[in-house]
Amino acid sequence: MSRTVCLVTARMASARCPGKALMELLPGEPLLAVLIARMRTSKTVDEVALATSVNPENDAIADLGKSLGVRVFRGDEDDVLKRHIGAAWAFDADSLVRVTGDNPLTDVGTMDALVRLHHERNADYTQPHDDQKQWFQDNGHVLRTDLGLRIIGVTDLNECFR
Repeated sequence: MSRTVCLVTARMASARCPGKALMELLPGEPLLAVLIARMRTSKTVDEVALATSVNPENDAIADLGKSLGVRVFRGDEDDVLKRHIGAAWAFDADSLVRVTGDNPLTDVGTMDALVRLHHERNADYTQPHDDQKQWFQDNGHVLRTDLGLRIIGVTDLNECFR
């Protein structure tokens, strides 16, 4: 049976908004905690885990993940591919669902549908098509809620790394 891990990736560094992963989204709830709680409602992933870098500035992210009861992988700050491969190996994943740690509106229903499709088709890589993307519109502002949602087989991830 294939093991699918939802890997939430987050770092404190950001050109636009440093520290956004730990900013309070709901009263007393950091953005990252809200996102992880939402991803845990998935019906198709075997585990929700967190990946960040080894830089000391990311200690708070790793500590939050541990306090929430998720396993944390810490890897290279600048090489996200290497970090994802390390996490896949550490968590014994056959497929990784990549979720960016700065989007608490990632749609779990879309993720579950994509994971099912990924496994049904024995796909190497799966991402939402335009008709699968979720949109939120308010006062003329539009926000996609599937941003960064991607699924990749670990065998293929390893091939990319070579």
